[in-house]
Amino acid sequence: MELRHLRYFVAAAEEENFGRAAQRLNLAQPALSRQIRDLERELGVALFDRIGRGVRLSAAGAAFLEDARRVLAATRGAAEHARAVGLGEAGTLRLGLLDSAAWGGEVPTALARFRRAHPAVRLELTAANSVSQTAAIEAGQLDAGFLYRQGALPAGLVRRPVREDRLLAALPRGHRLAAGRATLRASDLADEPFVWFARAVAPTYFDRAMAAFATAGLVPRVVQEGESDSVMLSLVSAGVGVSLVNSVARWRRPQGVVLREVADLDLALRLDLVWRAPPAPALQQLLTLL
Repeated sequence: MELRHLRYFVAAAEEENFGRAAQRLNLAQPALSRQIRDLERELGVALFDRIGRGVRLSAAGAAFLEDARRVLAATRGAAEHARAVGLGEAGTLRLGLLDSAAWGGEVPTALARFRRAHPAVRLELTAANSVSQTAAIEAGQLDAGFLYRQGALPAGLVRRPVREDRLLAALPRGHRLAAGRATLRASDLADEPFVWFARAVAPTYFDRAMAAFATAGLVPRVVQEGESDSVMLSLVSAGVGVSLVNSVARWRRPQGVVLREVADLDLALRLDLVWRAPPAPALQQLLTLL
């Protein structure tokens, strides 16, 4: 049994006349009659009662008509869904992101616009650090990720720059360095208890940062590690120490934290969207928005 048999049967059932059904299908009537007989032979029952010049559904035919219509509708739905996924208008888009990348700016704006423009695409968002995201994209567990990737990407992965961020000094409110000073120098933080992240979180960036600190006269005295900017900001707010955090912290700064520019610290953070080529259709729609 093929889908054409179902289409022929439904047309004949609705027209109650093989001649009119054949016209509707752009098919010769003898060919339609033969296809209906083949279908009845395969099913082992008569689908029509032949009456004069017309036909009428048998009891078996009436039952079969309901199922045939459901199968044809499901087939049309499957075809439409496949087309929509192929155009990036349906399906699932799995994205990784650093929690701080979504605090403000381009990323949440693009995701909100994407949801409005493509409501049938399900967005699955996973918060993870840059190393974990890169591994998940390589393994096919994520379609793409917003991350700060320093150095070369693994083979097969590509990136598009989204924006460039910088580091700001994060100080507990009321700290002596925050009073009346809009800008600091890195060496001002040299004697302060320091909150920083573990090297395993982002090895390449960690090494770049420590080299930039040393050039600016800062060898941080780390007293506590935090795995993300949000954790480090919380530790600063609690008075554990000072830190240097991504400038996106201005969107989510705790009330107990003051942010200050560091004039002589030349260390940019480039936020990229990284994916494995070629991009999935839904991802291509997001790339267009970005």
